[in-house]
Amino acid sequence: MDAIVTGEALTPETPVAEAEIEQTVIRTWRFALVPAQLKALEQSPLFGPPTRAKRLQERYLDTEDFALARAGVTLSWRKAGRGMRLSLLHEGVRLDAAQSGEDPDLSAFGPAWQASLTTLLQDAPLYEIAGARLRQTTRSFAGATLCFEAGQLSAEGGKIALAEVELCGPATALADAALALAGQAALTLQPECPGPRAVRLAGGPMLKPQKAAGALEGAP
Repeated sequence: MDAIVTGEALTPETPVAEAEIEQTVIRTWRFALVPAQLKALEQSPLFGPPTRAKRLQERYLDTEDFALARAGVTLSWRKAGRGMRLSLLHEGVRLDAAQSGEDPDLSAFGPAWQASLTTLLQDAPLYEIAGARLRQTTRSFAGATLCFEAGQLSAEGGKIALAEVELCGPATALADAALALAGQAALTLQPECPGPRAVRLAGGPMLKPQKAAGALEGAP
């Protein structure tokens, strides 16, 4: 079972610390850019060689009454080429798990998270409430990974254009990479991942994510 945890921190009690899930905690910063500047940065000689651009398809999943969003959880299914993954975002920590098909398999997160999600869902079915189509190019700089993403989020509430770069790596590497980017383009800090924005576009709650009492006991 392949799973990667990304985010600010994990507590020792978190279910994703179970032995069967391999995990790595890294820090991430996200910035919004003018589309033309993002395209220029993708080709800048300042950074490492760019990877081949990927076309990403993402589906954001929740119940009709947004049971997950009300608990501060964002669940998404992503396809990039032949690879598929299920992602769970909660309080700044993201857990990724490989998937073998289009039907979300919550057991891929491990038994503790599966139990927590089952408690939240109360047997309610999951629906695709929003989606995203993105073009992603990855580059490197001083120990940090730079993911350039351009595309749009869409839901019944409309569409949101997206042109952003996400920096991943140790804190010192992120600072160096951010300074290098700021020297070539105007950066606007984007404190939120695309998922919660897409959920709100679909009519989801705008409340600050909080832990659900009991339902996500021991969650990050």
